[in-house]
Amino acid sequence: MKICPVCSTEYPDDVKFCPNDGQTLRSAGPASDLVGQVVADRYHVVKKLGEGGMGQVYLAEHVKMGRRSAIKVMNPSMVHDPDAVARFNRDVFAHKPDLVVWQLGTNDVAWGGQPNSQLKNRVLHGIQTLKESGADIILMDLQYAPMVLASPYYSKMEAIISEAAREQKIGLFSRFALMRKSIEAGVSPSALVSWDGLHNTVDGYDCIGRALARSVSNTVP
Repeated sequence: MKICPVCSTEYPDDVKFCPNDGQTLRSAGPASDLVGQVVADRYHVVKKLGEGGMGQVYLAEHVKMGRRSAIKVMNPSMVHDPDAVARFNRDVFAHKPDLVVWQLGTNDVAWGGQPNSQLKNRVLHGIQTLKESGADIILMDLQYAPMVLASPYYSKMEAIISEAAREQKIGLFSRFALMRKSIEAGVSPSALVSWDGLHNTVDGYDCIGRALARSVSNTVP
């Protein structure tokens, strides 16, 4: 059973929106997962695909376009999990990298996040942590993809990333601009973005990787 958060009318689980006021329906009772719910007012969760120690993966369908996507939901406890922090230290800092390319922002806006000053502070804190490790840093911004462009907040996220790079005097590689200009020049969007409307295709990753490598090599004296 689902309920409208505005008029409190109850509906069967297969109804997505309230016909009275257009609001996205919510589960009428506590739910152990997201099945049957509409995430970010756009993605109807069809079923759970799997679950692990770090979270759950769901199959979702865009309510307007019908496109199916995989939604990854991280367990909230991971933020304060010492084991998760230990894995981060092992996978990044233990290797003493000379250069860290930090891809950020895409998932924040694609799954309904609203960038704000608190998020910017987290980005700045992350940059300071990386700097303390002695690594050079390049921020890589959003992907130019349908799920990103569907968010009203992608421009704000772009601004946060750009401001953080400028304030911290670190590199910024704009894959958003690269992908947009490529598509405007005639490259098919499907050549760069996969069927889920978010992730890059193999050719898309190859294109971005080559462009990033050229950018780094041209910067290094």
